[in-house]
Amino acid sequence: MKRILHGLVILLLGVLSALAQAQDYPSCPVRMIIPFDPGGASDFVARIIAPKLGEALGQQIVIDDRSGAAGNIGVEAAGRASADGHTILLGGEVSATMLTVASFIPHVKSGRLKVLAVVSPNRVPQLPDVPTMIESGFPKLTLGSWQGVYVPAGTPRPVVNKLYATVIKVMADPEMIERYRLGGALVVTSRSLEDFAAFMKIQTGFWSVLVNQLGAVEDR
Repeated sequence: MKRILHGLVILLLGVLSALAQAQDYPSCPVRMIIPFDPGGASDFVARIIAPKLGEALGQQIVIDDRSGAAGNIGVEAAGRASADGHTILLGGEVSATMLTVASFIPHVKSGRLKVLAVVSPNRVPQLPDVPTMIESGFPKLTLGSWQGVYVPAGTPRPVVNKLYATVIKVMADPEMIERYRLGGALVVTSRSLEDFAAFMKIQTGFWSVLVNQLGAVEDR
């Protein structure tokens, strides 16, 4: 009985400690690592969300560009960081063309670029006259781009929950939605952490199959 009670006390202290961490979080500026080149989709999302997210958290969000090695340099930097929520990673997947609406709209408006189709399921508001790949006769080609916020493994769940709730709240701000819309992005957030994890699992499976079919992975 004493051993059981002792175990319960340790567990209780652990829970209280984690809750205290969440209440104090963040206690210093938060570093947001961008593992891709400036001007890309991740950088575009980060530059807009950083000020509002910092305001909501009560600490400055410092953007740290760590591009190179197909994103691995940034991922490794995040992996080496303390798992306390003060280092987060913004990254995701982009379409096969490696072009996002935000990156090419200025060229379209200047007349230097003509867009034949978009790979999103629906037409984008900024390019209402441009058909989708579905409308162009390619019903299975409906890729798009998405971004997610990540933290190092081992980050306390209460801290993760607080960060997640804050990001969702910031992204629901009408001003944020409009700024992303003007840049050609649609704000769609996950319903829960588990929902995003399920989405990630599907994405990983899809791209793994595609990479293997294309023979892009070298056998070792």
